[in-house]
Amino acid sequence: MGFDNHFGLEGVIAHVADQLVEEHGADWVIERSERLEETMARAVSEASEAVTPSLVESLKRDAPEMLKNRRDSRRDYREMIEEHWSKAFDLYEMVLRIGFEVGTDFGESRVGQLGGQRTFRILTRLHARGCRVAEEILVLLKNGYGQGALARWRSLHEVTCVAMFIAKHGEDVAERYLLHDVIESCRATEDYEQCASRLGYEPLSEGELDEAQEQAEQLKDRFGKPFMSQYGWAAEAIGDDPELSYEDKLVRYGELADSYFDAEQYHEFCSEQLAHVDEIMVELVESDEFDRIVVDTVTSAFPAHEHEHFIAHYRGLLGAWAGDQRAVAGS
Repeated sequence: MGFDNHFGLEGVIAHVADQLVEEHGADWVIERSERLEETMARAVSEASEAVTPSLVESLKRDAPEMLKNRRDSRRDYREMIEEHWSKAFDLYEMVLRIGFEVGTDFGESRVGQLGGQRTFRILTRLHARGCRVAEEILVLLKNGYGQGALARWRSLHEVTCVAMFIAKHGEDVAERYLLHDVIESCRATEDYEQCASRLGYEPLSEGELDEAQEQAEQLKDRFGKPFMSQYGWAAEAIGDDPELSYEDKLVRYGELADSYFDAEQYHEFCSEQLAHVDEIMVELVESDEFDRIVVDTVTSAFPAHEHEHFIAHYRGLLGAWAGDQRAVAGS
């Protein structure tokens, strides 16, 4: 037939197609291929409609035994996971319980004093959300859904970051965070308006979309265009302002980093407590004890015929460094 047997079914089909194109032309083959596709699609649809009722009845009839087998299998799997990871699960649950009780006790004891602050209300709410997500993670882990647990862990990390950010920046950012719900609600309303008719949902009431957009525009006028983005409530605090030049943004980001890492306190600590570290390090490098460390390291890591060379090499480098440091200190 002009084709090798090892080509299999795909080779046969390709050969037949080539023959048909050669004899009748490509248009003829394409037209009949389209007819065949339509015929096959119709046949599959009709067969599915005919088979579906009996298939459903069969599934219903076999469901009790099938579900029992599945549940038994899942139970055995959970028991195996629990046996292997029980200590880790217990520690996780202990930390979760401690976090829940500490947060609850703090909230109840301070609500009279701090209840009027936006920051307090938000952190209380985020703490509750974090506890719930942590519970979800535990359930997923105990049932063997590691990837799902990891996904929820990322959500927990986001909740934690948001809480720490708001706690650090105070009432102004807290207010923006609360008001940003208006932006999210407006975005959801616009999506609903766009998709409702295609999904067969009830349309919005008259003026509902206009009202949501008007409220969002008022906040845009108050806080600026960056407020309209997904994390727009944090835009001002992190310097995310499209009106700023690249250099000005770098200044903002630098200030944010310095604040986060307590740069001023760190430099103060270094100047007061670590002022003589460089001098102490030079004395250590020049000491007999450090020289013994160099010799021991070389003799344990290099072949015997290279010991002399590399001991001299590293002594030279360290001696040059120590001399440079003393020269700088004396200048």
